[in-house]
Amino acid sequence: MKDYLLRETLPDYTVSRQDILKLVQKSDPLFREGQLKGLLSYMIENSKLEHIGRNQYRKVIDSANTIKYENQYSDISLQIISIMDEEFPLIEYRIWEFSWLNEFLNHQIGRNYIFLEVEKDGCEFVFERIVPEFAGKVLLKPDLNQILRYGIDNSIIIDRLISESPKGRNKQHQLAIE
Repeated sequence: MKDYLLRETLPDYTVSRQDILKLVQKSDPLFREGQLKGLLSYMIENSKLEHIGRNQYRKVIDSANTIKYENQYSDISLQIISIMDEEFPLIEYRIWEFSWLNEFLNHQIGRNYIFLEVEKDGCEFVFERIVPEFAGKVLLKPDLNQILRYGIDNSIIIDRLISESPKGRNKQHQLAIE
C-alpha cells in the first residue's frame, strides 16, 4: 500500500483504525488487517499521521511548520533516568516534571514535582530503590491530600503508568506533550 494514497483519501477529522482499514481496502483490496499496524507505525514515525488517543488518529496537516516541543530534564530527573536505565532496563516508565507546564501557563507554578510513572508491577521495586537516594522526597501512589501535605519542591511522585501512555520521539521514557 502506498501511504500517499491513504494520505490523500484520509479526512481531516479524527478516524478510528477500522475507518483507516476501510479506506486502505478501497484502494488495495488485497490489504489485510494484519498489515495495518505496520502501516500506522510507519505513517506516525514519518509525521504523516498522529495518534491522538485510544483508537483515534488524525492526518498531519502541515508538519513542516510544526515546532516540536522538547522538554528539559532537571538534574534530579536525569539521576532518576540513570538509575532506571541501569537497574530496571526492562521496566517501561515515563518521567516528566510539573515545571514544564510553566511554558504554557499565565500563572507560573512555584513548586516542581517530578512524576515517575512506572508499569504496574514495578512501582514498589522502583520505590524501594529510589527512596535511599532521595530520602524524604519520594511519595508512592499518593492522593492529592498527601501531595499537598508531604510534597516539597522536587518531590518524586511514583505512580502507575497508564496503558497507551505516549512515548517520546527520541527515548521511550520521555513524554510526548503534543
